Amino acid sequence: MALSRSQSQDFLTRSKLPVRLLVALVLMGHGLIHVMGFVLFLRMGEPGDLRYTGALPEPGTLTGTAAGILWFAAAGVFLASAVLLLAARPFWRCLTLAGVTVSVPLVALNLHMALAGFIVDVVLLALIVAAHFFTAHVGRPAGVSR
Repeated sequence: MALSRSQSQDFLTRSKLPVRLLVALVLMGHGLIHVMGFVLFLRMGEPGDLRYTGALPEPGTLTGTAAGILWFAAAGVFLASAVLLLAARPFWRCLTLAGVTVSVPLVALNLHMALAGFIVDVVLLALIVAAHFFTAHVGRPAGVSR
């Protein structure tokens, strides 16, 4: 027996718009802050409290430029995740997981400048796990297995 679309959606996708909007705003904010990493590592400027000194890899180098591109990719993924969540599409979880997978190593290299970003990544990962758990184990009709 196949699950209907509403049964396969996670608790956040099914939740009311204000809850989805709050999580989507966190995703958008996190994505926009990743743009700051892009700007820093391509040596376009030192946005906010981010500085060239102490940034790893060194901004402007080949590896720094590659890191900057990854920061930008993560930004795009988080912004797309927010749009999918607002549209109540369950694929937001996959995109957010991809964004966190790219974000965590970048943030970990610069934890002294991006501790808040690391915390946001951990919270997003917890939301994804919770969404998966509630999709997999809660609200399923009796006798229906995955």
